Amino acid sequence: RKRKGQFQLLKDYFGPDHQLHELDYVSCKAFRDFLNTLPPNWHKPNRWNNKSVKDIAQMAERKGLKVMSHDTQDGYLYPLKLLVNEMRKERKTDLPELTDLKPVQSKNASITARDPFTISQLKTIFNAPLYTGRKSVVRHYNTPGPNIIKGSRFWIPLLALWTGMRLNEIC
Repeated sequence: RKRKGQFQLLKDYFGPDHQLHELDYVSCKAFRDFLNTLPPNWHKPNRWNNKSVKDIAQMAERKGLKVMSHDTQDGYLYPLKLLVNEMRKERKTDLPELTDLKPVQSKNASITARDPFTISQLKTIFNAPLYTGRKSVVRHYNTPGPNIIKGSRFWIPLLALWTGMRLNEIC
């Protein structure tokens, strides 16, 4: 599904009538530069009232919105690189490999990309009814009560705290 959306962006940017053999390095770089104008979550339904991707980029630029992260832009560049590499294998293009085509957005150092929770935030999380006792076994997670249910909702944050793993890695 994610890859389908990435290919759809290529189609929306270049247009449905654009032929693959018409790609050149300048247009690939222009696509890369365009990615640096799109805001995060630009594709979410109802956020932009079904505007075209180019209109969304212009509106975001006018509003001074933050742009997609380096990794997200790189994800959108991947299908273009994949297409060019396949065309090179089939000898249908003389474009060079696009391995040097990197996102414009600089990559955050991983240490600053996500700040760790503060002590105050951790106290809030682990003093929630999920850990101190909640009203119901199946509902009312935030309503205090006598029940401590040690299911996945209980263990996953604890594992994340003690191992440093991300939630999706634990799941």
